[in-house]
Amino acid sequence: MCEKYGYVFATNDGNAKKFCDKMGVEWLDIIDILRLCLLKDILDKEGVKHMIEEIEEMDRTRITRAAEIFRK
Repeated sequence: MCEKYGYVFATNDGNAKKFCDKMGVEWLDIIDILRLCLLKDILDKEGVKHMIEEIEEMDRTRITRAAEIFRK
């Protein structure tokens, strides 16, 4: 669908990202989405930090590249 309609795909799966690259489909991961939320003033810094905490807790995962979200 993304290829057919020109949509951007959202994923954190490495294999899905590779497939998108192979197919020429643009993709975003959680780092990109949270950074956009910060840059577009959808969430402030504390809101993003809270979102990271919630994601890590609910998904039982770690966002290891969180510093990239807050880079200048």
